[in-house]
Amino acid sequence: MDDENPAVEQLDGAIALAVKVLTGAEFLAIEDDDAEWADLSRWAGDGKGVWIRSMTADERDSYEQSLIKQSQGRSARGGSVEMDLRNARAKLVARCAVSAEVDGVRIFTDEDAVKIGNKNAPMIDLLYDVASRVSGIRKEDLDEVLEDFEDSPAEGGSTA
Repeated sequence: MDDENPAVEQLDGAIALAVKVLTGAEFLAIEDDDAEWADLSRWAGDGKGVWIRSMTADERDSYEQSLIKQSQGRSARGGSVEMDLRNARAKLVARCAVSAEVDGVRIFTDEDAVKIGNKNAPMIDLLYDVASRVSGIRKEDLDEVLEDFEDSPAEGGSTA
């Protein structure tokens, strides 16, 4: 073992990392919640803001699915598919704003996204940026969702 890094081992002059493969139970037990404070002092007053937490993989899939719009038509899938980014920022904020850093409950419902979308754009952009960061969402990911949906089988329009 390397004295500086116990996870590094010297084998025949090569460096090998000592790794431990997790069991399913160990993986599922990982505390992977992530939350970040979003300071809204500029709009709400000193020290006021909201906690923004990361979404689970299932929540993220649901969010991404909410951004897909299928119109009726004569294509092989029965219509065309496109991204519907209307209120996308507000939808993400609604899903990620919580009451506390740890074990916080959502402070908005999905239906609140319309009301959130009527708030100040720079404030919602700030919250969206935090929610995107903690949930690992990039613009490229949203483009990929649309491509995956377009390439999926016609049955039911689902990618799952």
